[in-house]
Amino acid sequence: MKPRFRSMAAQAHDWRTAAMICAEAVAPVDHAALGLVYVTEAVAAHLPEVVSLLSATTGVRHWTGTIGAGVCGTNEEFFSGAAVSILILPLEEDDWTFLPSLRQPEDVADAIPEDWMQTARPLVGLVHGDPRNEAIPGIIDLLPEAIDSYLVGGLTVLPDSLSHLSTKGLGSVGGHIAGTLVPDHHGEQPGFETITGGGLSGVLFGADVPVVVGLSQGCQPIGPPHLITSMDDDWVEGLNNRTALDVLRQDLQTANLLSKNPRQQDDDGLASLAGTIHAAVPVSGSDTADYLVRSLMAIDIQDGRLGIAADLVEGERLMFVRRDPVSAEADLRAMVRRLLARCPEPPRGALYISCLARGPRLFGQGRQEMAIITEELGTVPLTGFFAGGEINHNRIYTFTGVLMLFL
Repeated sequence: MKPRFRSMAAQAHDWRTAAMICAEAVAPVDHAALGLVYVTEAVAAHLPEVVSLLSATTGVRHWTGTIGAGVCGTNEEFFSGAAVSILILPLEEDDWTFLPSLRQPEDVADAIPEDWMQTARPLVGLVHGDPRNEAIPGIIDLLPEAIDSYLVGGLTVLPDSLSHLSTKGLGSVGGHIAGTLVPDHHGEQPGFETITGGGLSGVLFGADVPVVVGLSQGCQPIGPPHLITSMDDDWVEGLNNRTALDVLRQDLQTANLLSKNPRQQDDDGLASLAGTIHAAVPVSGSDTADYLVRSLMAIDIQDGRLGIAADLVEGERLMFVRRDPVSAEADLRAMVRRLLARCPEPPRGALYISCLARGPRLFGQGRQEMAIITEELGTVPLTGFFAGGEINHNRIYTFTGVLMLFL
């Protein structure tokens, strides 16, 4: 019988209690394993101590993880106070390898030993990135092709207090971890060998670690993609040779979200949709109608222009989507069901990375997002965090949820 995945998430008055609750719930681990650990911002300054405590209590020496705006577990999500979430993956050491911290695109070429790549044939990588490094998007774009693997992960939510923090003998703490607990030079107290920041790091899983991955946009398109026919600096001025605002209004009216016969032009309900309607850029070549959601930042009523938080040019496509609790829940449930349909056997463990703008901000107070996943997935051991950007394959998304199931 295969060793089982084990998980725990806990919130407490202090980091030590939260970490100990998690450790004792999964201990002892008497087989080869890799640990995933996520902590809230309140625990960030104690990340080295958390990992040392987890290792000493469980016996798991290898850990990777990061800091989130919140952490999640099976039917649990915590945003305030000291909270920790862990997942123990019962994997042999040959089944995975650490991805060293990559700080520039040129670091990608020599990231992974060639002999391990040829033997393990990695299919997926779990990565955590430092949002302060402007090179991260370029690294994420290059890495999947360089290692012939699919990426899943997220951007760290890093408190200002950690911007320049360092710890005794452990190097720079920049928000994410990928390393092993080793004895210090006296051979007594364990210390964490690699706590890193400033780049992209994590682990790669070999082909003997089967997974399936799904993405929930939390949106529903309200119309087809449109051609950008005119730009005015950063404003989208024209779509389909009409003013951008006219095209947006037409999509909203077709979706029955605006009055088609308002008493006045500014009385059609457009203002009431602020925060619900977003722009989306279709992903070229996607066979799943994928798109990148971007915020609709401003509407110029007089000139009919739209301000969108994206670098756009004439000739690109643009569409509009609706995000609200109802559409987000429907999309999340559909994603989990699609994933389960692809599983040849019940999943043994799960990792979920959600946007910090989701959770209670989107689904309401309580544990709504994780309750939805648990209702669809069942009580599968799960860990995860709420990120400042979600990584899926070679792109950074926002407002999404990424779910990876271990089979």
